[in-house]
This record gives sequence, C-alpha cells and structure tokens, in this order.
Amino acid sequence: NADNALLAKFNASQFLYEGTVAATSHNVVHNLGQKYGQVIVIASNDKVILPDAITFVDANTLTVDFISAITCKVVFSAPKQ
Repeated sequence: NADNALLAKFNASQFLYEGTVAATSHNVVHNLGQKYGQVIVIASNDKVILPDAITFVDANTLTVDFISAITCKVVFSAPKQ
C-alpha cells in the first residue's frame, strides 16, 4: 500500500534523542546517513530552546552544546540514506 510505504519512509527520517542526564554536551547518534538536517531542541519544560551550539559531526552524529548542564530532547529530521 502506497500510504504505508510513505509513512514508513517518513518514520525512517525522524530520530528522537532523550538526554535524561544533565550535561553541557549531548552527543546525538541518529544513524540516518545525512550530515545536515533539521534540529529541534526541547528543554525539560517542553519548550523549544536554542542551544549554544549545534555541530554536525558526520552523516550519523551531531552534538548539541549548552553553557550549563541540562536535560533535553533533540529531534533530528532528514531523509534516511
């Protein structure tokens, strides 16, 4: 079914990282095979925040940095290769 194939492709292009330990740097391994994509960082109060830096390390990894240690969620979206 075309709808199921499209849904599967969409789900394969999203990754949710849950940083449950407070840290100044969160290493996100998404394994989507894309170096660049959309990054959304969410604080523990469920508000979207801007980190101090986002570094696209390679096609499967990015790092999110903060001045002070926090817990956060990171959503990375990109077409899976």
